[in-house]
Amino acid sequence: MRLVTYLQRRTPPELLGRIMSLILFANIGLAPLSQAVAGALSRYTIDGLFIGAGVALLCVAGWLATQPFVRIVDQELSEPSNPATAQ
Repeated sequence: MRLVTYLQRRTPPELLGRIMSLILFANIGLAPLSQAVAGALSRYTIDGLFIGAGVALLCVAGWLATQPFVRIVDQELSEPSNPATAQ
């Protein structure tokens, strides 16, 4: 939840609707698609489905670990926010 708040605070007000629609599309809109793909793959092999999902997860995590923007976002999220100084 803190990531959504971070994105809302960093996004210009005129683009906030577009950013939130992309976040909701990724969270809600792609869920049925991923379930359909997983269901189709599970007909062939459950082991392959879980191994493939694990490999994909490791690849994404490895890629994110090398990206400098992740460290910047992590630092900004870990800083205590002071509501008195917020605009």
